[in-house]
Amino acid sequence: MLSESSSGSKSTGQSGRKEKPSARGDARDSGTKLTSMGTPRWKGKCRKCSINGHWAKECKRAPKEERQEAAHHAIADADQPALMLAQVCNVVRTDTQDVFLNQEQVFPKEYSDGSWVLDTGATNHMTGNRSILVSLDESVRGSVVRFGDESMVEICGIGAVTIAGKNQYHKVLSEVYYIPSLKCNIVSLGQLEEGGCRIEIEDGVLQVFERKQADSQRALLIRAERLNRLYIMKVTVTAPICLLTKMSDEAWLWHARYGHLNFMSLHELGAQEMVEGIPVIRRAEQVCDGCALGKHHRTPFPRASSFRAEAGLELVHGDLCGHVTPPTPGGKSFFLLIVDDYSRYMWIELLASKSEALQYFKKIKAAAEVESGHHLKAFRTDRGGEFNSGAFISFCDESGIKHNTTTPYSPQQNGVVERRNQTVVEMARCLLKSMQVPAKFWREAVRVAVYLLNRSPTKSLKGKTPFEAWYGKKPGVRHLRTFGCLAFAKRVGPGVTKLSDRSTRGVFLGYETGSKGYRVYDPVNNKLRVTRDVIFDETKGWNWVENGGESSVLDSASATFSVQFFDTEPNPTTEAGLDSDDGASPLTTSNSIGWG
Repeated sequence: MLSESSSGSKSTGQSGRKEKPSARGDARDSGTKLTSMGTPRWKGKCRKCSINGHWAKECKRAPKEERQEAAHHAIADADQPALMLAQVCNVVRTDTQDVFLNQEQVFPKEYSDGSWVLDTGATNHMTGNRSILVSLDESVRGSVVRFGDESMVEICGIGAVTIAGKNQYHKVLSEVYYIPSLKCNIVSLGQLEEGGCRIEIEDGVLQVFERKQADSQRALLIRAERLNRLYIMKVTVTAPICLLTKMSDEAWLWHARYGHLNFMSLHELGAQEMVEGIPVIRRAEQVCDGCALGKHHRTPFPRASSFRAEAGLELVHGDLCGHVTPPTPGGKSFFLLIVDDYSRYMWIELLASKSEALQYFKKIKAAAEVESGHHLKAFRTDRGGEFNSGAFISFCDESGIKHNTTTPYSPQQNGVVERRNQTVVEMARCLLKSMQVPAKFWREAVRVAVYLLNRSPTKSLKGKTPFEAWYGKKPGVRHLRTFGCLAFAKRVGPGVTKLSDRSTRGVFLGYETGSKGYRVYDPVNNKLRVTRDVIFDETKGWNWVENGGESSVLDSASATFSVQFFDTEPNPTTEAGLDSDDGASPLTTSNSIGWG
């Protein structure tokens, strides 16, 4: 520090009494001890900063609260990337314009649950408040956050936060890390931008716009003003809607029937008459408990392609998804998803192993060619071994099919089917979670998901569904019911007496392919019935513990519907196994299918 030159003490010479020192230099010359601020200790103790040498009214130090304000900065480590950092040096200016850098301990200010700091230096959204997180996955842990004093805190899970906007709209902030030691909430602008959002900062205002939609302007998501060089978003954190309590509302009922499809798409289906049998839904976009548990987005795939087929089967996309745990009752752990590039219509088949890919591809190809009257021209897949085997290549050559594959470690080049895979798995997870259906029935859930998505609007088609683009007619949806709800199937056939029960209580698990019938599972007798005479109670689900029938399905080994994703050579393929129709035994005379 540069100090002022000391001056000599003055005396009158005519008076015998001593004068008190009147300057800092006098104190130094007289040997008086000085404080850290250069003032003599004998003067007194300040009640404001607790330092001797001056009084509170003379104190020029900033209040303690202001000196403790801190900003978070990101520091990356070569071995372990840091998420955020809290290393701050306070800058203090004196009367002589000398600058001190005081590296003292900093205590970041705690923010309320509704205050979120918008940070360009954080790689992920983060919070230290467990109560505002829904669908917390505590299996995601192990990474750490490194602070400026080299201290580290552990990430203890990942979840989502539901935010209430204007007019009761809900927005979900997904992939939020739970860090108990964190004192404030962080929104990563980098993570938002990676998801397709646009970020603008001008005149002390930060604005975040949602990803651009076709033929529409970007909607404003976040607006935050600068405060102490930080952009802080103040929002209202809310809980997801309990779906079972809203089933009397027509909008929520169709939301459940349509596999938790968003309300904007439901409104589009009715308003544009894309399907038959659905009313015009008008409701603010909100999130139910099933949506919060099931929809957990990963990094988006490309939304536009330089080539688009002009006719059915001109180009189809394929991917094998698996290994899914737990396996289905029929032993299926994979599913093959085929998407037509022109109509976006999908076919699904469930496999026990990857080696069955060619067998089921032939089945889908034959059925699609008969329905459309066209021959398959090109087939695009990743470089998985199931698609590059000698038998598969030989079949494509003999059939005149051009087989296109992605480059290594580039699943985005097959983004059409990769994105549909993600959508199918998310919808299946929502169907299972909302009615607490055991995870081993994921086979039925993915079949229903594909069935519903073929009858849902997509951004790739204007004014029509994939079903209409493929078959040339509008689909009917009056028969749709809520997956997993209670279903009472009429008893028919031998063994039914005058005083016997006329129906059997079960669980609705989907729609029978090639038949106008519902699939109703009887947990007590472990039977799956296909019938058209069913009474539904869509406000209730089956109690898998109290009502008997395989109560062990709630064990931890099978209570979670998990999908494993791989992107490694020689099989850089997104994997997630689901079940197929072949897991059930043949239809019996009692019109029931046994799980074997």
